[in-house]
Parts: sequence; C-alpha cells; structure tokens
Amino acid sequence: AVSFYSLGFGYSAELCIACNDPGFRAQQKKRTFLAKQVQTFKLGSHILRDAPYFEITYKGKRRKVLDVTVASGDIFGGYYRLPARLSKKGFFFEISDDKSFLGTVRTAAELMTNRYSGGEVINSVSFTLHQPVAAHIGGEGFTAPAPCTVEIGHYPKPIRLIATSTKA
Repeated sequence: AVSFYSLGFGYSAELCIACNDPGFRAQQKKRTFLAKQVQTFKLGSHILRDAPYFEITYKGKRRKVLDVTVASGDIFGGYYRLPARLSKKGFFFEISDDKSFLGTVRTAAELMTNRYSGGEVINSVSFTLHQPVAAHIGGEGFTAPAPCTVEIGHYPKPIRLIATSTKA
C-alpha cells in the first residue's frame, strides 16, 4: 500500500522526470512566472512529440495510450485545478491517447484557466500495464515493470502517522 497525491504513467511521468532535473529546476528558479510557464510548456511539447504509446487493459479492453494520471486532490502542477478534492473519497482519473497539437493546447488552456473538463472522479480503479513504462509517484520517477496490474482505492482503515522533530 502506498499513499500518494499524484501518480502517473507515460507522458506525465516523462514530464515529471524532466521537470525534476536539477539543471531545469535551477533555471526555473531564475525565471519569472510567465517565463516558467513558457519553458514548461516548451519542455512538455518536446516530450509529448517524442512520447511513446504503451498498452494497457482497462475495463476488459486492451488499448494503446499516451498517459494515465491519477490524483487524490485538486491541485495539479502546483496550481492547476482538478475536480477531485482531498476531503472526499474520490480520485481524479484520466487516460489520454491524444497527441495532437490542438488537443494539447486545449488541455493546457483548460488547466491554466481552472476549467479542466477531462477525466473523471472515481472511488477505485484497476488496469494492467503490458510493457515497462515511465511512471511517477508524487513526482518521483521510476520504471513500472510489466506485466503489472495497478489497483488504486482508499485504504479501509484510518492511518495515523506520528511525526517527530529532527531538532529534538
């Protein structure tokens, strides 16, 4: 069992890995808000152009997809809004297979204006990856093995964490 805020396979993972690169992060710190957006969009466009499709089985159907994204809350990328809420038991879930320029621009515009219409809010999901694919949990990248069945849902019991100060 893993607790997460966001989880992605495919394109979103490739973008997360690139955005977490120390060189890219250092450059972003020096840029204005607008320049950060432009650079991230530019990076995302290049990654999207080269992003491979991968196969999953979802709801009994095998299909080629570009990205699978799951988020347990509403903030995405630091400030974009999704329809899920941390206080609710639903997850935001989306499978994307649109690599077109217009589709990308529409998605970026919807995210930037907090009017994102894609995806759905669900309580649980299960799908199978049929080949190794880039993945991330909370922005930390790894390669998901294949074949691999991914099952996401709420843990039925409350979890309590005790945090201790490192300054004690």
